[in-house]
This record gives sequence, structure tokens and C-alpha cells, in this order.
Amino acid sequence: MNNKIIIINGPNLNLLGEREQSQYGSISIDKLKEKIEQLKLKDKKNKIKEQIKEVKALHKLNPKKAYVNKMIKLKEKLSNM
Repeated sequence: MNNKIIIINGPNLNLLGEREQSQYGSISIDKLKEKIEQLKLKDKKNKIKEQIKEVKALHKLNPKKAYVNKMIKLKEKLSNM
């Protein structure tokens, strides 16, 4: 599942969490940004874990070739983050 979050900045976002909480909620823009960063970090960690699992599975099938090729790709992805 590939979920996307789009935040459109507006002139009154600084009032989030203060104004009309029943309609806009009680979370401030800073807390919202913090939560989004946490979700992005969690997503990156999950992708890395999945890639490590894949490497381990390939290693069982063909230890030398699969492990080296996948580790090179994983290292390249990590360096691009």
C-alpha cells in the first residue's frame, strides 16, 4: 500500500490546534509536522527490514552470488536516503 500525505500550506496554519478545535482538531502544525517525520522514518525502517529479509532469503538459495549482489543494492539505497 502506498499512501501519500499532501500538506498545503496556507496563511492560517499557525492557528491549527487553537482555532475551532471541533472542526480542525487540537493538533498544532508543529506536532503535525513531527508526526509526519516519524511516519516517514518508520516507513524507511520498514523498507530496510524488508530488504534485509530478502537478502537473507536469497542467501539461503545461493549464498555467495545472491548475498553479494543484494547487499550492494541495499548499500546503494541506504546511501541515497
